[in-house]
Amino acid sequence: MRFAEYIKDQKRNILCFILAFGTYLLNRCVLQAHTQNGVRYFCQCYLNDMLCPLCFLPLVDMLGAWVHHPLRRIRDVLLLIGCASLIWEGVTPAINPKSVFDWLDFLCYFAGAVAYWLLIHKSKSNKKSTF
Repeated sequence: MRFAEYIKDQKRNILCFILAFGTYLLNRCVLQAHTQNGVRYFCQCYLNDMLCPLCFLPLVDMLGAWVHHPLRRIRDVLLLIGCASLIWEGVTPAINPKSVFDWLDFLCYFAGAVAYWLLIHKSKSNKKSTF
């Protein structure tokens, strides 16, 4: 597959990554500083955890597509995020004393993963996605 064809096939993943990363930057630079109460708490504690799969999974899917193993099934997406979240929430707090374990982070990771799968795979009208 030529590079131009590959990029054309991956435009949804590229757009998802750019939008999620842009939202992350907006959160870090604006939302956390200029919101109050519950919204501020959500932006500081959970929004980035929901955005993480929307940045991480497009990269994994693009690499997988490059070697002819893209993420197609929701169970593969959830398994990957489950393993990653165990590392992020289980191993990282043992290594980094500033990191803390939070069960709600798991929910945010999975919510972001489901949002990714719905945005990328269920919105494709010409290709059938499977569970």
